[in-house]
Amino acid sequence: MRSIFFLYAELNPYNVPVFRALTKMGYCLYVIHWDHKKLTPYIPPHIDGVNFLNRSEYDSKEKILGLVEQIQPCIVCTSGWMDPVYNAVAKQIRKRTEIPVIAMIDTQWKGGKQWLNVIFSHFRHRKWFSHILVAGLRQYNYAKKLGFSNQDILNPSLSADVELFSTCSLDGKKEQYPRQFIYIGRLSEEKGLKELIEVWKELYSEIPEWKLLLVGDGPMRMEIETLIKAIPSVTLSSYQPQDRLVEMLENSGCFILPSRYEPWALVIHEAACAGLPIVCTDVCGAVDHFLINGYNGYKCPVGKEGLKTAMKKIAVLNSSELLNFSYRSRELSQRISPSIVASAILSVIK
Repeated sequence: MRSIFFLYAELNPYNVPVFRALTKMGYCLYVIHWDHKKLTPYIPPHIDGVNFLNRSEYDSKEKILGLVEQIQPCIVCTSGWMDPVYNAVAKQIRKRTEIPVIAMIDTQWKGGKQWLNVIFSHFRHRKWFSHILVAGLRQYNYAKKLGFSNQDILNPSLSADVELFSTCSLDGKKEQYPRQFIYIGRLSEEKGLKELIEVWKELYSEIPEWKLLLVGDGPMRMEIETLIKAIPSVTLSSYQPQDRLVEMLENSGCFILPSRYEPWALVIHEAACAGLPIVCTDVCGAVDHFLINGYNGYKCPVGKEGLKTAMKKIAVLNSSELLNFSYRSRELSQRISPSIVASAILSVIK
């Protein structure tokens, strides 16, 4: 059986459907992943045909290259270039073999320090990787600046578990559409949660039938708990497994993401699969693919005013209009799937 070798940072639940899709296509996977200093408590499940290996046990270039030599993969994939040992491994594989080495990125082009990557890409990225697998349109621009040709830029690199999140039923919403905004993500500064809470404090009396649910964990948790104490109709829930998120999305009426900075935001794809109208800031990379302004939700600029305007636009919609937005979100969610990501990876095989 042919094998694919992954050099990964921290694994997330959305990686699993892609791994399963690759095994169904007849490939055996070896996945080295970071097991220390993780941002979430997630532990990947057992999957037939997938060998999960801890990065702490493969702590040198030599150990990883020894495994590569042993399994002889047909493709090597890395989750970007944040791990210097992975980069050294990729460089050696490119130097010694004809094995395609793919870098998977969700980073948008912003300029600034990224110009250093552009300046030195001929000596670094182009030496490390044969191809680059981008999440979407905004990442494609970065890949071009790094010197990758159109034929060496693949997409997409990320997918929600479309099958799982599409199990959210819309039938019950025909009877009574739930008036609840839901945020799912890390509780951290870049997510714009302070602005969201301030907006809610001003807005909830105008839309008393609506509630706000915040789901996640992170460094701002205690601060957020304090901020929402005196505000009615807002609830904070801890980090949840994906099957529980499906239930929460099914019982909600609109997904909201007020991020100040967000390279991709795969959770937007999950919300679209679940059939929710979407409100999010225009910095989120995934909006280009899963949100059409006025069709299935509203994009807004970063900050309170744009966020408040978009939320009010949702709140004044009747149940029939909200349900139409729901169906349209689900329609747009089909643009990317785990099998499409898996096929993009396999497209480098000659």
